[in-house]
Order: sequence, then structure tokens, then C-alpha cells
Amino acid sequence: MTAFRHRSPFLLLPLLLLLPSPGMTYTYSVSGDAIGDDGDIAFVSGGMFFSHASIGLDEDAEVLNISSAGDPRGFFSYLFSVDKNAQGLARTAVRKYYESELSTHRASDDLFQPGDDPAKGTIINRIFAEGISHPHEMDAYDAETLRAGDRIYFGASGRSVEGAELAANVIYTAVIGDDESKGPGTFATAADLGLKAGDAIDALDLVDINKDGRFDSGLDLLVFSLTLDSPSFVSGYQIYTAWNGSLVPLVRSEDLGLRDSDELDALAHAPEPASLALLGGGLIGLLLGRRRLPRAG
Repeated sequence: MTAFRHRSPFLLLPLLLLLPSPGMTYTYSVSGDAIGDDGDIAFVSGGMFFSHASIGLDEDAEVLNISSAGDPRGFFSYLFSVDKNAQGLARTAVRKYYESELSTHRASDDLFQPGDDPAKGTIINRIFAEGISHPHEMDAYDAETLRAGDRIYFGASGRSVEGAELAANVIYTAVIGDDESKGPGTFATAADLGLKAGDAIDALDLVDINKDGRFDSGLDLLVFSLTLDSPSFVSGYQIYTAWNGSLVPLVRSEDLGLRDSDELDALAHAPEPASLALLGGGLIGLLLGRRRLPRAG
């Protein structure tokens, strides 16, 4: 893989999108980490519960987003969840589930993809089909099953097991269960991502090509969202990437069927045809005009 270390990962995407997808399995966390009766559950993967300490976090820390090392096949074919206040645009699946579940979790406990047909109810939420307990407000989602010894990538608030304050504009990484007395490592700093003090990463999806736990903007694939109150938030955009230390707005709200005031909670990917049209315009723009893309700040 070293031959590609200084080349843009986006040049490989047309080929990656044509490869077959592996079977989908699931990892998720929920708002407030309120899973079951035990407050010390950071995330669930393949039906197994994992503690905060398993990824170097204090029991009171909150996992804000999750990604596995990832498979590049189908990257940018978005699956996403939204927060409890998100309504979506009229005649979208997000709006349908927001209105049909107003008294409970609205659309925040569901998983969507661009182009979902609200009339057919083509919601992507296989978590329920597997019999896993109700996820409440889904804060994080990944299509892979993770086990002890696997590397995980995430954002978090609160403190590590060592008492260090966690920054919401940093992407952390840990090997699950490796050393429960040690805090997580850093995959990408705020400077790597072009973020400012006060920025908060809300949703996250990435592929660590070398699986070495260090972000390489010329090789790794990375998309994320920001909270609406983040100083670097760009109005009209939901999804961002980072290139050579600069924040790059990538996908507009309307392309996901969302309002500008809606927030994403989770991002993941799977090679679904409905998302390929959305990828096309953004990919061409990155390939042909990367230096002219709008930058935050």
C-alpha cells in the first residue's frame, strides 16, 4: 500500500464502488449510552455489550460516534441517523418517521439512506430485525461487528480512564480490551481535520487503509458531521471531509433529504445503488477542483 501514500484516496473510489460488499453486521451506541439497565455500556456490537473501560474511557464518558477500521468498498454510499429534533424535508422518509413517532423518539431511532421512499417505508433499520433492544436515539452506527482485539475509532465527551479531558474535535482510537487502565490514542487531531476550538464531531465514518491507528489524509477515507453550534459548521452542509489539514464541506443537507437545521448522529456506508448518484457530483468536484473547494474559517 505504500505506493499510494501520497495520492488522493478519491482516485480509487470508482473501482472500490464496483466491488461486492461483505455481509452487514452491526455496532451502535445511543444517546446518553442508555443501553439496558447498566450505565457502563459504551456500545453494542453483534449483540455483545462493551464497557467504557474496554476503549479507555471513564464510566461517565459518552461515546459520540463510532467507526471500525472499515472496508473501502461502498464508501460514500451513506447510511445515517438523525437527532431527535430532525424533521427532514417534506415527502422524505425522515419526515415520515418524525411525524409518525412524535410522542416517542421521532426519527432518531431509525437508520436512513438517501433516496428512501417514504410511501414504501424503505427504512434501513436491520437492528430491530436482529432482535436487539430498542436503540432509543442512535448516536453511532457501524456496519461491522467488533470484538476484543479489534481497533475502534470514535469521538467522545467526558474523561478517559486516566482522567484526561476528551476533546470533541478529535477522533480517538483504541484496541478493544487491550489495556483498560490506559486512555485511548489519537487517530486525528483537530489540526489534522481543520477544526477549531469548540467544534464537535457528531457523526463519523472512516477507513484506516493501513489499519495503523494514524490518520493519513492522502490515503485514508474519512467523512464526518459537525454539531450546529460548531464554529466551523458551514450552513447548508451536513457532511465534511479533511484534506491536508483543511476542512472540506462535502454533502449538502438537501442531498440527504434534510433541513439545514437538522443534525446527523451517525454515519456508515454500504454499496447501495440509491447513493451512487449522490456520490457522483461530489466525487467529480473533488477530482477536478479540489483546490477550489470551499473551506471553513
